[in-house]
Amino acid sequence: MKKLLAFASLCLCLTSVQTTIAAESETYYDPVRGVLVIPHLVLGSNVFHVTFSLDNPETLSFVLDAQSIADITPTEESLGVSADAIIGTWTGDNGDTSTTLEFRSDGSYTLDNVLNGEDDSCQTGTETGTYTWEPSTSVLVVKVETDTNLQCGLSHPDAGGETGGVFRAPISGDTLLIGEVTSSETATLTRAAL
Repeated sequence: MKKLLAFASLCLCLTSVQTTIAAESETYYDPVRGVLVIPHLVLGSNVFHVTFSLDNPETLSFVLDAQSIADITPTEESLGVSADAIIGTWTGDNGDTSTTLEFRSDGSYTLDNVLNGEDDSCQTGTETGTYTWEPSTSVLVVKVETDTNLQCGLSHPDAGGETGGVFRAPISGDTLLIGEVTSSETATLTRAAL
């Protein structure tokens, strides 16, 4: 009975939360990873990215741990940023990898990586897919369609899977920071000159 009540409470929570979530970032279930994802959970003045792991498929019970909750509350830098601010070409070089990332207005992206050293999890290659970006929260959601750079780029994040995921991507002027919502590490990219 407790499990049924917990599941009913979760359903009620999702129903009430759904009204505050943008259409392009709706709550979804990922059967490959066995997780229920709420990309934008608004609680008071904070916004969270939440991932529930399926605990028992027979009773549809889910579990939540501290690593599955990421505070994605907008920062001052993201306030007033226009929705098309992400569109364009961004470049970065961290010494190990050179990256060129292009976001197009049709919702598609291309990411090219050139590996400058040796890395077992990455290789020089290209990644393509689709994206949505919410400027008010700086949340970037990607769906990878092709991936030849192994685990470099936007594929294989902790808050997603092999086919995409959820990132924080605040823009300040000509600087784009990209990081997984479950990590404090970020990559810095600069808008390429036209």
